Amino acid sequence: GHVVRSAVRGNEFVHTGDSAIVSLGTADGVDGTAPTFPDGTVVAGNHIHEYGVYGKQTSCYMQALTARSTVSSNVCYNGPRAGLNYNDGFFGGYDVSHNLLFNHVRETADHGPFNSWDRQPYLTDNGVRDGFPPRAKPPGLGHASLIARQSHVHHNFIINGYSG
Repeated sequence: GHVVRSAVRGNEFVHTGDSAIVSLGTADGVDGTAPTFPDGTVVAGNHIHEYGVYGKQTSCYMQALTARSTVSSNVCYNGPRAGLNYNDGFFGGYDVSHNLLFNHVRETADHGPFNSWDRQPYLTDNGVRDGFPPRAKPPGLGHASLIARQSHVHHNFIINGYSG
């Protein structure tokens, strides 16, 4: 569904079997213009540790097909894989700031404490001009864009040992 401006604040997540917090939307192939994704989610002030007890492809926070999320002021440590995992570049407009991440990738050794992909472009109504005039696009998609909004990752403190 289309969850708008939800918040996960001030919680402790410990000994979770899989990822602690997941933000997940859907799209019709590469068409992300329908309102079927989380938008404006705030994840702030959480204490997340010893997550991924059973699942190993896990994170403190994982998002896929999510728009304009804010992940800020969280403390996250002791996980088997990435602390933060951004599955795609859908929509954009993310802000990741003032987080403390340490002791990640302790069991998988496949990357670092922050993992992001941009596997394919998505068509979204994010207000970014992509260089194509509206008349050159299919009906109903005149202002949609394949270019994600700019995101910001700043003022985080990330330490890692083990393999990451």
